[in-house]
Amino acid sequence: IKLNSYTLRTNDYGYHPKSWLMKGSNDRVKWDTIDEKINKTELFGAYKQFHFDCKNESQYYHFIRFIQNDSWTSNKPYNIYLTCIEFFGSIMITSNKH
Repeated sequence: IKLNSYTLRTNDYGYHPKSWLMKGSNDRVKWDTIDEKINKTELFGAYKQFHFDCKNESQYYHFIRFIQNDSWTSNKPYNIYLTCIEFFGSIMITSNKH
C-alpha cells in the first residue's frame, strides 16, 4: 500500500493519542516514517474522529505500523485505545503470470 492518509477514532476510556508515528516497511526490519504527529488536539476526548494526511507518501509498503509516543493521559502515555483506524491510499497489484 502507498499510504496517503488515515482516520483515527478514540473511545471513552481515555488515553487519547497526542503524538504518534506511522511507519512503513517491506521487510519488517527497516521502518520508514510515513507520517509524524506531535501534540495533536484533534483526538482529545471521547469518540473523537479525525482524518490525517501523510507527509511522506512516495513509496509502497507491505507493512504499516502505528506507534503512539504520547497520550493525553500523563500517567500512562503509551496505552493505545482506539475504536477505529482506517488506511487510505493505493495498492500495487503485481502479476505472477509468465
